[in-house]
Amino acid sequence: MEFLYKNNTITISSEKKNIILEKNHVDLDGLQIECAGEYEKSGFLMYVREDQKIHYYMFRVEGFWIGYIPEIPTEIDFFGQLDVLVAPFSKTEQKFLEQIEPKMLVTFAPTGSDLVAVLGAEIVSGNNYKLKNQDISQDKTSLVILQ
Repeated sequence: MEFLYKNNTITISSEKKNIILEKNHVDLDGLQIECAGEYEKSGFLMYVREDQKIHYYMFRVEGFWIGYIPEIPTEIDFFGQLDVLVAPFSKTEQKFLEQIEPKMLVTFAPTGSDLVAVLGAEIVSGNNYKLKNQDISQDKTSLVILQ
Protein backbone atom coordinates (compact mmCIF):
# COMPACT_ATOMS: atom_id res chain seq x y z
CA MET A 1 0.00 0.00 0.00
CA GLU A 2 1.31 3.42 -0.89
CA PHE A 3 0.35 6.93 0.25
CA LEU A 4 0.83 9.78 -2.25
CA TYR A 5 0.32 13.47 -1.46
CA LYS A 6 -0.24 15.82 -4.39
CA ASN A 7 -2.26 19.05 -4.75
CA ASN A 8 -3.60 18.81 -1.16
CA THR A 9 -5.00 15.34 -1.87
CA ILE A 10 -3.87 12.01 -0.46
CA THR A 11 -4.21 8.91 -2.60
CA ILE A 12 -3.87 5.46 -1.09
CA SER A 13 -3.02 2.89 -3.75
CA SER A 14 -3.46 -0.84 -3.25
CA GLU A 15 -3.27 -3.47 -5.98
CA LYS A 16 -4.07 -0.95 -8.73
CA LYS A 17 -7.09 0.38 -6.81
CA ASN A 18 -7.21 3.87 -5.32
CA ILE A 19 -8.79 5.57 -2.36
CA ILE A 20 -8.61 9.35 -2.78
CA LEU A 21 -8.90 11.39 0.42
CA GLU A 22 -10.26 14.88 -0.21
CA LYS A 23 -11.38 17.47 2.33
CA ASN A 24 -15.10 17.17 1.50
CA HIS A 25 -15.37 13.54 0.39
CA VAL A 26 -13.57 10.27 -0.25
CA ASP A 27 -13.39 8.50 -3.59
CA LEU A 28 -13.46 4.77 -2.89
CA ASP A 29 -12.11 3.28 -6.15
CA GLY A 30 -14.47 5.39 -8.26
CA LEU A 31 -17.36 5.63 -5.76
CA GLN A 32 -17.62 9.18 -4.40
CA ILE A 33 -18.67 9.11 -0.74
CA GLU A 34 -20.14 12.26 0.76
CA CYS A 35 -22.63 10.87 3.33
CA ALA A 36 -22.43 8.92 6.56
CA GLY A 37 -23.00 5.18 6.26
CA GLU A 38 -21.34 1.87 5.46
CA TYR A 39 -19.84 1.24 2.02
CA GLU A 40 -18.10 -1.59 0.19
CA LYS A 41 -16.40 -1.31 -3.18
CA SER A 42 -13.66 -3.34 -4.86
CA GLY A 43 -12.96 -5.28 -1.68
CA PHE A 44 -12.66 -2.13 0.46
CA LEU A 45 -14.98 -1.77 3.45
CA MET A 46 -15.58 1.80 4.70
CA TYR A 47 -17.54 3.28 7.59
CA VAL A 48 -18.36 7.00 7.55
CA ARG A 49 -19.69 9.03 10.43
CA GLU A 50 -20.75 12.68 10.45
CA ASP A 51 -20.47 14.85 13.53
CA GLN A 52 -20.94 18.63 13.46
CA LYS A 53 -20.73 18.60 9.63
CA ILE A 54 -17.33 16.86 9.69
CA HIS A 55 -17.05 13.39 8.18
CA TYR A 56 -14.81 10.76 9.76
CA TYR A 57 -13.78 7.71 7.75
CA MET A 58 -12.58 4.29 8.82
CA PHE A 59 -11.69 1.61 6.28
CA ARG A 60 -9.71 -1.57 5.83
CA VAL A 61 -6.95 -1.94 3.24
CA GLU A 62 -4.54 -4.90 2.99
CA GLY A 63 -5.43 -5.97 6.53
CA PHE A 64 -4.80 -2.53 8.08
CA TRP A 65 -7.52 -0.40 9.68
CA ILE A 66 -7.07 3.18 8.49
CA GLY A 67 -8.85 6.26 9.83
CA TYR A 68 -9.14 9.59 8.02
CA ILE A 69 -10.00 12.91 9.66
CA PRO A 70 -10.02 15.76 7.09
CA GLU A 71 -10.45 18.52 9.71
CA ILE A 72 -9.58 18.92 13.36
CA PRO A 73 -12.60 17.78 15.40
CA THR A 74 -13.88 19.19 18.66
CA GLU A 75 -14.10 15.66 20.08
CA ILE A 76 -13.76 12.17 18.73
CA ASP A 77 -15.29 8.85 19.72
CA PHE A 78 -15.68 7.09 16.37
CA PHE A 79 -12.43 5.21 16.01
CA GLY A 80 -11.59 1.91 17.57
CA GLN A 81 -8.23 0.23 17.21
CA LEU A 82 -6.47 1.94 14.27
CA ASP A 83 -3.29 0.89 12.57
CA VAL A 84 -2.96 4.14 10.60
CA LEU A 85 -4.56 7.54 11.14
CA VAL A 86 -4.45 10.08 8.32
CA ALA A 87 -5.11 13.58 9.68
CA PRO A 88 -3.82 17.18 9.56
CA PHE A 89 -2.60 16.88 13.15
CA SER A 90 0.22 18.89 14.66
CA LYS A 91 1.45 19.33 18.24
CA THR A 92 -1.69 21.21 19.31
CA GLU A 93 -3.85 18.13 18.59
CA GLN A 94 -1.88 15.90 20.95
CA LYS A 95 -4.98 15.18 23.09
CA PHE A 96 -6.76 13.61 20.10
CA LEU A 97 -3.78 11.40 19.37
CA GLU A 98 -3.77 10.23 22.96
CA GLN A 99 -7.47 9.35 22.70
CA ILE A 100 -7.16 7.47 19.41
CA GLU A 101 -3.69 5.94 19.94
CA PRO A 102 -2.98 4.95 16.33
CA LYS A 103 0.05 2.80 15.61
CA MET A 104 1.04 5.22 12.84
CA LEU A 105 0.09 8.81 12.07
CA VAL A 106 0.25 10.05 8.49
CA THR A 107 -0.10 13.82 8.61
CA PHE A 108 -0.18 16.49 5.95
CA ALA A 109 -0.14 19.44 8.35
CA PRO A 110 2.48 22.10 7.58
CA THR A 111 3.53 21.92 11.25
CA GLY A 112 3.46 18.12 11.47
CA SER A 113 7.16 17.97 12.28
CA ASP A 114 6.28 19.41 15.73
CA LEU A 115 4.89 15.98 16.57
CA VAL A 116 8.34 14.38 16.59
CA ALA A 117 9.02 15.85 20.03
CA VAL A 118 5.59 14.79 21.31
CA LEU A 119 5.59 11.26 19.95
CA GLY A 120 9.28 10.55 20.18
CA ALA A 121 8.66 8.79 16.90
CA GLU A 122 10.74 8.15 13.88
CA ILE A 123 9.84 10.41 11.02
CA VAL A 124 9.51 9.73 7.34
CA SER A 125 8.93 12.74 5.11
CA GLY A 126 8.20 13.33 1.45
CA ASN A 127 5.31 13.27 -1.00
CA ASN A 128 4.93 9.48 -1.03
CA TYR A 129 5.29 6.64 1.43
CA LYS A 130 5.06 2.88 0.99
CA LEU A 131 3.71 1.14 4.10
CA LYS A 132 5.49 -1.99 5.26
CA ASN A 133 4.33 -4.32 8.06
CA GLN A 134 7.46 -3.63 10.12
CA ASP A 135 6.64 0.10 10.13
CA ILE A 136 3.64 -0.52 12.39
CA SER A 137 4.87 -0.57 15.98
CA GLN A 138 2.94 -1.80 19.00
CA ASP A 139 5.10 0.31 21.34
CA LYS A 140 4.88 3.82 19.90
CA THR A 141 3.13 5.82 17.21
CA SER A 142 5.23 6.10 14.05
CA LEU A 143 5.05 9.36 12.16
CA VAL A 144 4.89 10.03 8.42
CA ILE A 145 4.71 13.62 7.17
CA LEU A 146 3.48 14.06 3.60
CA GLN A 147 4.44 17.33 1.93
